[in-house]
Amino acid sequence: MYNSLIQKRQLENEARVARGEAPIPLEDIKKSVKAPQLQTKNGMMEIFLDCCDTSAYADYAAEVTGENVAKLFLSEAFADNSSKDRSASIPR
Repeated sequence: MYNSLIQKRQLENEARVARGEAPIPLEDIKKSVKAPQLQTKNGMMEIFLDCCDTSAYADYAAEVTGENVAKLFLSEAFADNSSKDRSASIPR
């Protein structure tokens, strides 16, 4: 993220110099992008725990969804087989 911001700022500065305007300093980006602090309330530990929670929820949702899709396919297969069996047993 930091590198992409630097590249955008450099491209913007090149365009400004081409127009004859003064370039914008890169220190603004360095001040705005800071690494999370370990002592803060929303530091690295909170981010890590949130990531683990999100991963666990995603794994659970994928497992439940997979089971439900399998049940759907099974019920469709049973419905197709039972409708074929009924039509074959009807006397004409």
